[in-house]
Amino acid sequence: MAISLKHKFNNPKADGADTTIVRPSNWNDEHDLTLGANKIIGQTGTPGQAIELDCTAAGRAILDDADAAAQRTTLGLAIGTDVQAWDADIDAIAALSGSSGWLKKTALNTWALDGQVISLAAGTAMLFAQTSAPTGWTKSTTHNDKALRIVSGSASSGGSTAFSSVMTSRTPAGTVGSTTLSTTQIPSHSHTFEVTKASNTPTTGANDRAVNAANVGAGSSTGTSSTAGSGGSHNHSFTGTAMDFAIQYVDAIIATKD
Repeated sequence: MAISLKHKFNNPKADGADTTIVRPSNWNDEHDLTLGANKIIGQTGTPGQAIELDCTAAGRAILDDADAAAQRTTLGLAIGTDVQAWDADIDAIAALSGSSGWLKKTALNTWALDGQVISLAAGTAMLFAQTSAPTGWTKSTTHNDKALRIVSGSASSGGSTAFSSVMTSRTPAGTVGSTTLSTTQIPSHSHTFEVTKASNTPTTGANDRAVNAANVGAGSSTGTSSTAGSGGSHNHSFTGTAMDFAIQYVDAIIATKD
């Protein structure tokens, strides 16, 4: 829509015949206001003569909004959607000074930076799967090269030999003792023997041994003795170097936070 201007004073006189000069009707008529592209009327300095000011497409998008809420939407700053609404807690957090720490709420709309983990008291012991202690913690060297044992009762520590010493590759060493077997311990067996005999009658010479006719027939030259042995069990002693499995350990418990 075009903008027009009118003089505050209205000339009551009638127009003259000369159309080359400004006549009363010209003075009283509306005057067109012409501006350059993307310009508005304004003043950037002290009050004075109006001038043209630049007005970009982005500026015009804000100027034609009906209210502040619409302008925030145009700018991508809708409260609750694009930005957080004002809150006293946020103001308190923004006012904190310091470069590190845990946020800790100490009272209504009051916050502080705490250098420790809020839920852990000083002196609390924890396990970390890393070489160096994290910031704010001190590495304990009380226990070294020990196994971890989970217990349901009282926690303590014990053992006498370092974990790596017990668990290294080791070969048992020692000596197996000899054992003389008795008749009852040897397997049941018989022996084959050779003999010369003319009849079933046993020989009785000074250097002869009686031969049972049931074992050797007349004229036989070989025979078998009666069986002996029961195949009983026996033991061997063993003397060796003791292997120490008393691993040093530290007890721990498993707990869940309430």
